[in-house]
Amino acid sequence: MNLSTEKQDQRDSQLIPMNGFQQILDMLKIADPKFRESLLRRLALKDPKLVQSLRRDLL
Repeated sequence: MNLSTEKQDQRDSQLIPMNGFQQILDMLKIADPKFRESLLRRLALKDPKLVQSLRRDLL
């Protein structure tokens, strides 16, 4: 990565607020129920605590 690309990345990251957990939660809230459950099951294989938190907040 060159210096100008790095500076652009810094500017971009300052403009876009990121909250990965909330973004996943928002997506799951509007997702088709079958898709939501499929995604949560697959995610639970890698991060069961994350899925537990997501399920709690989906209620």
